[in-house]
Amino acid sequence: MFRMGWNGALSGESVMREKRQKAECGPDVLDAIRSAYPDNIVTDDVVFDEDSYYDGIRDEVRAALSRIGEADLVYDRPPEGIPHWEDGADPDEDPPTWVEDPSSYDLLFLALRGKPFEFEGEMEEEDVLEEGDEPVMALVPTVGHIGCAVGISIVAPFAVIRFTEMEVTESGWNTLPDIWPRMFNLDGSELDVEAHYEVLFLEEGINALRDLRERTAKVLQEFGIRVLSEQELGVPVPRLKPEPERNAMLQRKFATVGDALFFQTA
Repeated sequence: MFRMGWNGALSGESVMREKRQKAECGPDVLDAIRSAYPDNIVTDDVVFDEDSYYDGIRDEVRAALSRIGEADLVYDRPPEGIPHWEDGADPDEDPPTWVEDPSSYDLLFLALRGKPFEFEGEMEEEDVLEEGDEPVMALVPTVGHIGCAVGISIVAPFAVIRFTEMEVTESGWNTLPDIWPRMFNLDGSELDVEAHYEVLFLEEGINALRDLRERTAKVLQEFGIRVLSEQELGVPVPRLKPEPERNAMLQRKFATVGDALFFQTA
């Protein structure tokens, strides 16, 4: 699912900015993207390709991340997506209520342990008051967890790590963490999550989040997976186009590094 937007033709200032951005994007990234999309079009084919570098190491990467101290691996969505059942349904007998769309990246969420990184909230959930009644929407309490969302591209050995949070209800339903922004300001603009947590936490808390991000990056590096910077994610790749259907939404001249490596098929 694409989250970053860029509209309009390139101005002279934009061209200069693009040139500076290209210099900041490693040639290893651009070479890998070119290899993945020889026709210069970002397609879903890479998601369903059975010959990804990641296939042989996924279980080891997951196990290594789950051993990071002072954090728990509480969410894990493989690239092929996962089915979801309503509370009380039998997965062996009942079809899933819905299935997450396949994506070009493995998604994991590492939650820091301890009260400073937990919070209480509420969310709407279907509830049946009496047997036979139609379900109604009701507010139910949630427990929230703060930590790092880790997206590992199956297109090429690169990853994204971003601070985010996840809420879980007593019945097990949860908000889905992701590497793309889910938190916004009142005016609808994207929230600077790291700056938000800097204000929310004492120095010790924000340092714990940054330390988790650093340790996660080191684990990935051991498997030859490099974590990309925010600047690299936004770099346009010359001549590389999103699929026409996506381009209608993105309205970009060229796809970015983030577009090429981290997307959902729907």
